[in-house]
Amino acid sequence: MSNKYHNNMQNQIVSERDKFIAFLRLFRIFETSMISGTVIMALILLGSTSFSDFLLISSAIWFAGAGISSWNDSLDVNEDKISHPDRPISSGKITVSIAQKLGTIFALFSLVISYLISLQAVMLVLANVIIGISYSLTTKRFILLKNLTVILSGIFVLVALPFVFNLDIDSDYSYFIVSISLLLFSYEVLKDIHDIEGDSKVGINTIAIKTSPKSAAILSGSLFMTSCLIMAYSFAKLKYYPESIISVLTTFIIFIPIRHLIKDPTPKNSEIMRYVIVGLILFALSFVGGLILLRNLDI
Repeated sequence: MSNKYHNNMQNQIVSERDKFIAFLRLFRIFETSMISGTVIMALILLGSTSFSDFLLISSAIWFAGAGISSWNDSLDVNEDKISHPDRPISSGKITVSIAQKLGTIFALFSLVISYLISLQAVMLVLANVIIGISYSLTTKRFILLKNLTVILSGIFVLVALPFVFNLDIDSDYSYFIVSISLLLFSYEVLKDIHDIEGDSKVGINTIAIKTSPKSAAILSGSLFMTSCLIMAYSFAKLKYYPESIISVLTTFIIFIPIRHLIKDPTPKNSEIMRYVIVGLILFALSFVGGLILLRNLDI
């Protein structure tokens, strides 16, 4: 009896753990956290030192992104059963109903949080949600347009931030926007390599499908490195010289996984290298952001 009870408890723990991981995958925890962190970095570059602003806007963006991802996966469930059967909804770990309810709750919660900032913040988050949903409904089927939709969403947020928080815009801030845009585009191209088999089954055109995985890897890697160099240039223009050097060093460091990716542009390897490359960039960006924030606080 004790062994049976022990086995049942172990199975239940494993089941709960798998469901928890499924929800993290549904919410695209890595991508949503990446965007939220980028927003904080943008505010720091704009001269903000308000931790309450950092917390509120990053939370609003995170919940909006998680809500969009939940709705997107629920709308794509029939295609995902063919192209991505291991995803949370298509694998049966999460139902369409639960995903849509959570997506709606998260999207509304993001609007509530943004309302605590201003009405401009509400409009920013609402527009971001609309762009995100349009990605799943229309633009994701067209080559380049799907990638450009993601970039548009990122640019819109970064351009709107100074107006939402009444911050002065420095002309050098535009270099940061360009750098992040290239980062988002590179990330999407690299993600398409991982999804190449599934996308081809349901007729979704991507750069990896139209050219080749290796060509997509070369393009993505080149743009990742260009993104880091532009970031370094923007820091140098702002006279953040140590931070600029860190960005240059990051460019050389990410060349190692990029080179490995180009040698082996398989879906499995592209998934691993995607997290390694972006993880290294985000780590460097977080470190640099912390240094700049300390300067802004005169510490």
